[in-house]
Amino acid sequence: MELFTVYAPDAPWSTQEVFEIFHQTIRQLANLAHTTNRQSPHFNDYERILDLLAQVKIAVILVEMAKEDDHRDEALPLLSDLFKTLLHSARQEHPPQIPELIQQTLSGCLEEFQDGMMLPVPLLDELLVCVGQGPRILVINPANAHRKNPAMLEQTNPSFLVASSVIQSSVDRLATPIAAIINGLLNNDSRLMEESNISTRPTKELGKPIIQDQDVSSDVFNIIYELHRVAPTILTTVIGTLATFLDSSQQDQRQRVVDLLGQLFGQQPKFAQQFRVCFRQWVGRAKDKAPEIRSMMVRHLLQQGLMYTPGYDSISQETQAALQSMLLEDPDPQIRLACIHGVCDHTFAYPTTVSADLLFSLGHKTGTKQKQERKDAVTGLAQNYFQHYIQQRLGKLLQEGEDASVQDIQKILEDTKPLNTVQQNSLIKFEWIPNKVFEAASFQDDFDLSMRIWQAMDDVMLGSELSAKRKLSSTARAVGLAVILENLEENSLAWLGELLRERSRLQRKLMEYMDARALIRSYQPGTCCMQLR
Repeated sequence: MELFTVYAPDAPWSTQEVFEIFHQTIRQLANLAHTTNRQSPHFNDYERILDLLAQVKIAVILVEMAKEDDHRDEALPLLSDLFKTLLHSARQEHPPQIPELIQQTLSGCLEEFQDGMMLPVPLLDELLVCVGQGPRILVINPANAHRKNPAMLEQTNPSFLVASSVIQSSVDRLATPIAAIINGLLNNDSRLMEESNISTRPTKELGKPIIQDQDVSSDVFNIIYELHRVAPTILTTVIGTLATFLDSSQQDQRQRVVDLLGQLFGQQPKFAQQFRVCFRQWVGRAKDKAPEIRSMMVRHLLQQGLMYTPGYDSISQETQAALQSMLLEDPDPQIRLACIHGVCDHTFAYPTTVSADLLFSLGHKTGTKQKQERKDAVTGLAQNYFQHYIQQRLGKLLQEGEDASVQDIQKILEDTKPLNTVQQNSLIKFEWIPNKVFEAASFQDDFDLSMRIWQAMDDVMLGSELSAKRKLSSTARAVGLAVILENLEENSLAWLGELLRERSRLQRKLMEYMDARALIRSYQPGTCCMQLR
């Protein structure tokens, strides 16, 4: 290798001898995977070889041979093997110079393919495979490596970092050929599928780490997913190609594309804005005939990036309109329940991002024919009412507890306008909830729902004596009940009254039963029943 630097740019050996030298060099560099520090045997030798490859660009000899028809068939696989070995030998324990030298070597080789010359697919393959494996990798935990089934430890994937750096440093030159490879694989281009080792079917779940060295392959879907973080500009033409498969007659193909686009749009809302036609095609899968795909759509539509991102209001509106349609009209009860749970949870965590229309559609579910939907809607609405309305209205009364002054209580009951417009709009969005909760009491044949409504009022909307997070003083609970009553409409108030009367009857019956039990104990065994009467 040192002699290469003396005779550069020529070599003092025959072509076959050069190939043999590179074969041996690659075998030596593969030892870097197990030689991770300067105390390891031959580490300095391997580092010196890398330094020569990076600084003197010795590997350019292989590049030149790969351009020639006479030597391409042997030189290109050898060059591809060099790429693969260097990328997959990188380890987190290496000194920072090692990944830097690997990056310089690979970038130097790619630069030798002049503008207008098609970059070889096998070389780009090696970069894309490492990118598709993702930024995290699973390795054996050294603490229990001696065990039969040692636990795995998640850490940074150095091969991903090196490949990403190479792509980012030359993205202007690499964007078009990489996009061509991805589009060709998606479209089942026979030539590309023959040249490339990248799978067109999923090899792992999107974004999930794999065990280091377990599998050096990847699939086109994971590559696309990871490229949106590495170099999103490469995906400019790829998004449109993916969208063409949203109407595929094959459910598994639609499902893969729906999942991938959902993650891309959710994490990069600018893609949804930039590719509006594709985004609308994707949103249309909310009415897909396959329940598995519709269920997947619920999960993706509830991503914060789509529900609300500043500057992308129209994306948010289309997203929430699709969710509202699924919540009210989807034929599958399990999917409707998933919408109820998802919207309630999202509202609880991000109240300002959920539109008033979407939230109000939850109110319609308290009157649906499906018992489970009624119960879950009542519970979710009650939790959000306490979190985003009652606590806002009670204000400092929450801290004052039983020491609250009459003046503070009067102010809360009389002053229905919060301090600013944002607070006012937030309260208006939630103040109708008690009406829907108590209207649900009209289902008198649903005992479970009646119990859920009582629980909603006793332990949720007015706080709870059992939960430290929702614990309110008796004064605060009383004022909270007054706040609820002031917003109830006539119909809801009537049903609340009916519930209270039913509770009163039950309490009287319970007291009569307890008195009778006490009276029975006062008589001796064998006493005539007539005496009890």
